Parts: sequence; structure tokens; C-alpha cells
Amino acid sequence: MGFGGLLEFNVAETPSTLGYWLLENFDPMAGVIKLRDGRELHVEADDVTHVLGIPNGRTVIKRKAKNLPHPVVTEFKSFFTNHSPNITTYLVGDELLTRDADSIWFKRMFLILITTCLVECCGNGYVISRIIPNFEDSDRAQELSWGSYIKKCLAEEVIDWRGEEE
Repeated sequence: MGFGGLLEFNVAETPSTLGYWLLENFDPMAGVIKLRDGRELHVEADDVTHVLGIPNGRTVIKRKAKNLPHPVVTEFKSFFTNHSPNITTYLVGDELLTRDADSIWFKRMFLILITTCLVECCGNGYVISRIIPNFEDSDRAQELSWGSYIKKCLAEEVIDWRGEEE
């Protein structure tokens, strides 16, 4: 699926200092990181994927509209009928471990965990189901534009964070 580079990443969590520094120094409108010496480092989607060792295809990752039904989301939620709508990453991880590694739902759940834990993190630990339709064909995950999506999520987070600060 193209995420082997994450195995070499060797970081258990984003250090809070780095996270705060990115919030302070990333300009979401210009797509640049302001460096200490005043220079600016322009960040492209390919830069993100090279650093993280993940694929960067051409297919845009989209969020479905809230409350808009989708068959893959409905099927996903059916695995967690006792917990829906509050499905946590912990529950998905447990369910993933019951699946054969070649199965479509193992792959989908892996992508759901990657996205929810590493890209578009949710503070309450719940899975973000609006991205699940992107994983309908999990064998094409490497064709998704992961770098663009990560950069977009960072930009949104910076804007939200700065809005709360002001």
C-alpha cells in the first residue's frame, strides 16, 4: 500500500515542542515554514511524503459531507454496532487484528487508523468516518494524494489554533 516508510520513522508521538513550533511557524496561506534566521522554507506535497516515506498519488482525498450515507461507511460502522457512532481508534485496532492481512477490511482499517492517528487527529480518539469513502478501493491507496492531504490538515489546524488564540 506504500506505507513501508513509516516503519523506519521511529517516532512514537509528535514531540510537543515540534508541534507547537509548527503551529507558530507554518504559514498556511503561503505554504511556508518560517525559519529562525528569517528565511522561508516552501513546503510542497512531495516534500511531506518524502519526509514521512509515504505515497503521494494524484487522487485528491476528500471528506464526505456529514450525515451523507455511503455504503463503505455503513459497512464499517456495522462492525461496531455496540459502539456506534463513537468508534474509537482503539476499537478499530482491535478489530483490525482479527482480520487477515490481505483482506479488504484489514487494509481499509489500516488506512483509517493511519489517517485518524497520524494525519487528521481527533482529540477525543474517535475515528473520522468522513474520510472512509476514499478507501473503498484500498489497493489504490498509493494513488491518493497523501502529501496534499497532510499539508491541508496542517493548514486547517494552524488556522483553527490561531483562531482560538486570538
